[in-house]
Amino acid sequence: MLIFIDDKFSKEILKIDHNHKIVEDFITQIFIKSKGYNLVTSITELEIENLLVKIQDPIIRLLIDDCKSIEYETSINKVINDDSSIHKILLVNNSITKINNTSIEYFNSQNIKDKWINYSTWRIDYSIPTSHNYELDPEERFSDWNNLSRYNHPISDIYIYDKFLLVDTKNESIKNNLIPMLSKLSTFSDNGVKIKIFTLEEHICTDHKNKSKTYPFEKNTDKKIKYIFDQFKKQFDNINLSICVISYKALCENRDFFWLEHDRMLMTNYYLIERGKGFNIFNKDFDILDTSKITFDYIFHRSNYANFFLKREYIDKLIHLSDSEPNYVSNYSF
Repeated sequence: MLIFIDDKFSKEILKIDHNHKIVEDFITQIFIKSKGYNLVTSITELEIENLLVKIQDPIIRLLIDDCKSIEYETSINKVINDDSSIHKILLVNNSITKINNTSIEYFNSQNIKDKWINYSTWRIDYSIPTSHNYELDPEERFSDWNNLSRYNHPISDIYIYDKFLLVDTKNESIKNNLIPMLSKLSTFSDNGVKIKIFTLEEHICTDHKNKSKTYPFEKNTDKKIKYIFDQFKKQFDNINLSICVISYKALCENRDFFWLEHDRMLMTNYYLIERGKGFNIFNKDFDILDTSKITFDYIFHRSNYANFFLKREYIDKLIHLSDSEPNYVSNYSF
């Protein structure tokens, strides 16, 4: 993760009520407990030294002590336009009330109470069962793709791995799961959203004996992928979709990728979604056949650091595999 701080943020945040539970949680997660981030600031190195030694600024001290690296005298516009990382937050002064990029989260001392409540560790719905059981309170269950609105955040990129994501015997995985899921996530940004799906070739055309009109692909992966792209073109105008189809042989010959047989994940700029049974939650009748938990891990939370770090490494390996192994991988895009 990349954290940017400007020259006024720390002075302004020190003036607000730190006993407010949302503010306290923000300070705890971003400054006291966070680790593994790269710090970028508009402040000069000499000014930082002055803040540490003479003024003894506690916010600057906490950020400096736990960062992996620091870059001085860098403008906020450079950070916004830098595409080296999609995982970045901006800590800015109160005069900044809008960022000309809806894919980046920013905080100032005036908006923390309103914005951090969406990410607060006080929430109880970060790990909940998928269920239509209405005896459960709405925040205790995930029962519709519209529930993703509860986890709204700036978004520019989505990476998905699920070996069964494109299995489609009765249209449910694409029509009732993939498209409505990505449709809801794409509304989190006014900009275009880049989506990269990783799946296994052996689990795309699994119903090739089905000759019905709802399954016109036989055992032809190219036909299936074309059908998926056609559906996306009808539904979206702000999505850049690519699909990486990995041959099982690649997994057998590269030990690093055996884990792909089991893990199913979706990663965005700021959170990781995991579900043991994968993302084909709803069947053709929109019934939920299992109550496997769906989990939302925000990058901001210290308790999620290790899992987010490792899953980001996995995504990077998938990207490398996609770019470097043409014998084992087929890439499709539109």
